[in-house]
Amino acid sequence: MGINLDTLGKYVSLEIELRNLKEKVGRLKKLVETLEKTKSELLRNNSSLYMLSKILESRRVNVPCKVCGWPLPILLDQKENYIHMINQRLGLNVWCPKCGHQNWLDPREIILSVGWAVIQ
Repeated sequence: MGINLDTLGKYVSLEIELRNLKEKVGRLKKLVETLEKTKSELLRNNSSLYMLSKILESRRVNVPCKVCGWPLPILLDQKENYIHMINQRLGLNVWCPKCGHQNWLDPREIILSVGWAVIQ
């Protein structure tokens, strides 16, 4: 028939290698998808940790103005002082530089802002 057995053997060998490579590509694509999902999850978690580290480093958190929503930077105090303020029903008066409104902030609002900054 004129078929060279060496050529036929090489062809079959190449077909098997091609099939194996296609399977490997499929496995690698699944691995890439898994890694992309893991990367997204790590970035979400990492952004929260980054935000928390910045808050702890600067000892500041932003609380929105009750009138215009402008972020008011609040210097964080010690836990004991917040407990005292809560027990005595005290708060902070903070002036908004944008709208000029005087904001009375309950200490719970400040603590809540730390939590919101971390989970966003």
